Amino acid sequence: MDKSFNPGAAAGIMLKDVMWAQDFMGGMHTIADDLEVEAESAVMDQDGIHALGVSTADGFNGVILTEMINDRLVTLRDQFGYDGKMLGVKLTASYNPANGPIWFPRKVAVTEKTENTVKAIGSLKVIDGASTLRDTWLMLWPLAEIYAYSDQRTVNTNQNPAFLAVFDGAPFAAAADLNKDNDPMNDVASDDVFSAASVLTNATFKNLDALHFNKEAGTLVDLYDGKQGAIVTTYDAAYALQALNIFQRSQDALAVGYASADAGESLDTARGKRALELIKAQADFILKNLIADNGLAVDGFEIGKGAQAGQSLGTQFAVVHGLTSAFLATKDEAYKEAARKLFLTIEAKMYDKAIGTYAAVPGQPTEHTPYTAAAISAGLRSAMLILRNSEGESEPLLDLASLTGRYESWFRTVINGRNVNEGMQLSEWLGDSGENVVAGSEDIDTDADGVPQVVQAGTAMVMAGKVKVSAVK
Repeated sequence: MDKSFNPGAAAGIMLKDVMWAQDFMGGMHTIADDLEVEAESAVMDQDGIHALGVSTADGFNGVILTEMINDRLVTLRDQFGYDGKMLGVKLTASYNPANGPIWFPRKVAVTEKTENTVKAIGSLKVIDGASTLRDTWLMLWPLAEIYAYSDQRTVNTNQNPAFLAVFDGAPFAAAADLNKDNDPMNDVASDDVFSAASVLTNATFKNLDALHFNKEAGTLVDLYDGKQGAIVTTYDAAYALQALNIFQRSQDALAVGYASADAGESLDTARGKRALELIKAQADFILKNLIADNGLAVDGFEIGKGAQAGQSLGTQFAVVHGLTSAFLATKDEAYKEAARKLFLTIEAKMYDKAIGTYAAVPGQPTEHTPYTAAAISAGLRSAMLILRNSEGESEPLLDLASLTGRYESWFRTVINGRNVNEGMQLSEWLGDSGENVVAGSEDIDTDADGVPQVVQAGTAMVMAGKVKVSAVK
């Protein structure tokens, strides 16, 4: 194990934790017979009949995940802020990068110690002090989700009462009254989930804007290491659109993940408006500078020099996903049409009939990473939910049946694999949604999906770092 801290990795863990926590804590259950019920008020868990969580087990799991989130937020805020010289510069609600930026460095070596009989952080040493766009958008996304999950602002009338019940002092501390108003800059220091999430979300968004957004060019750039770089990686610029979309909705009390009601009035906050400005600028830059003459997106761009070589598979689907997010945020149909057009170009130039899914170069082996898989999954999901044919549209490849077929074929080929130990998923859990262990049987893949049982695989239920896909000879 490489015992080092990376903001993007920490962010990925937090996103998983907060999505599950919201799922577990999104309703309540009856104590007597453990039946799920919708939360009608934030004090419903105090009536002696109902309890937090959509079931007893889910309530317990949700509390554990929320506690882990809280611990990570406070640790990030207090120990990992970096000003280019010193680590551990504490972030506050009044943070303004114009007065001296504080960010999370790309790599910090961690020396462990034992405290209260368990492992704890001993010492920290910055190995790579740069701020990267990938780490920043990866961090903004879960922080915005956590902000929405724990939102106690009095002006937010859209919040799920079940979530308000979680953060009312039992089991988790409520935010101070001053921290519940609509001015995040006047917040008092506090370790509760909402207050910590508010400080970190504010800082991460401001850093995305101040450190990574090039105002003259109108695009986000990869690197800040005391000065702003000039390289744009298309994948990250596109995914930043999704993170900004989630951030804007969290600030304006609109539906985010599981964290709010389906409808409600926007609060139209200043930060929400600035996020929309950044979304529009970045989406426009993509359309103007990052789509090549052949209709596919380029992998990168250098300000002052132009587009870089390469048109990878992951980049294409990241742009489909990003432009769809831009459309959802701005309601500008131009972004939706551009995403549909790009998807059809991918189909024409990167669909490999021999393997039944997409390839970097049809007819040649394609190497997939988890980032490639994430982009393809998200791009196809965007197509199925948003880009598919609507009234008056009849493009065969954007018909829902065609899109779901594409998704299934991609998943079975790349993620599961055609045979055991071929796909990106290295093992599968035991139970109702995974594998069954049959006494006396030597079959390690009882559901015949190409993914072996975790007890037989010799590895955890994780994704391979790389997998190469090619046609069967």
